[in-house]
Amino acid sequence: MNRYILQRIWQSLPVLLGITILTFAFTELAPGDAVTAMVVGGQRQEMLRNQDAATLRRLYNLDQPAPVRYLRWLRELLRGNMGQRLITRTSVADDLWRHTIPTVQLMGAALLLSILLGIPLGVASALHQYSLYDYSSTLLLFAAVSVPGFFAAIGAIYLFAVVLGWFPTSGYATAGATFDSHLALVADRVRHLALPALVLGLSSTAGIMRYMRTSMIEALHMDCITTARAKGLPERVVIVRHVLRNALLPVVTIIGLHLPELFGGTIIIETIFNWPGMGILYLDAVTMRDYPLIMSIVLVSALVIVLSNLLTDLAYGFIDPRIRYE
Repeated sequence: MNRYILQRIWQSLPVLLGITILTFAFTELAPGDAVTAMVVGGQRQEMLRNQDAATLRRLYNLDQPAPVRYLRWLRELLRGNMGQRLITRTSVADDLWRHTIPTVQLMGAALLLSILLGIPLGVASALHQYSLYDYSSTLLLFAAVSVPGFFAAIGAIYLFAVVLGWFPTSGYATAGATFDSHLALVADRVRHLALPALVLGLSSTAGIMRYMRTSMIEALHMDCITTARAKGLPERVVIVRHVLRNALLPVVTIIGLHLPELFGGTIIIETIFNWPGMGILYLDAVTMRDYPLIMSIVLVSALVIVLSNLLTDLAYGFIDPRIRYE
């Protein structure tokens, strides 16, 4: 197993390198640079009056050729240094870490919610195939996934935050609030997390449910299930130990593919809910042409995709003992 994991990581290195090269190339093709973004954004205008653009570009090493700047960034990355942001001059690694934790919390909550809803709904739909419940649950979930994410977020804020008052409208925590205990702090974070996680996890819930339903229906007609029933096993044991275990393999693949999708969807959701995650950080980096930050965010995104595929493969071995990687 360890040899397989190391082999997969080694095979992913050229992919990560190619992604960084393409990202840097497309960023270079975009009009303007960090100095231009300062002028457009209205920042440091006093400095721009006293120093010309060439001096600023020399200050930020933007006057060097693109291949030289890319190789310098790659060299520092291999040393564990992600560099400094061009605008704020703060550490890229520190900003990434500070914004990664809220994004991981949001992604984890959305994925957990979609799994807890999608798998039971799919199992129930397969066991009650072509029933009223099957049709109604499918219709409701597909209606939910058909709504654009930004529209669903605005509608959820209006209904659950403004009208019903169950959740806050935005933010990561209650501003200026003091808590008597750690439990109260966690409860406040959960209240702020619930609404964006619900909106982000809706599309994944529908996909997991439909794949679970299809996979369950196929597993119910397998010969081993007929044999298990012929042995006199209770129906609950047949469903849980035999049908569900055989039906989970395709669903695990879908769950693994949903991780990058959730990571990309956080950009819109975090912006609407003012969630201090990597989505807002990425928009800020693109707007200000902050090349070191853009490259680092893309590298983290690629690592998320590689790790999600690796975790999916490893999950096969736990679900189906017949799968071995040695």
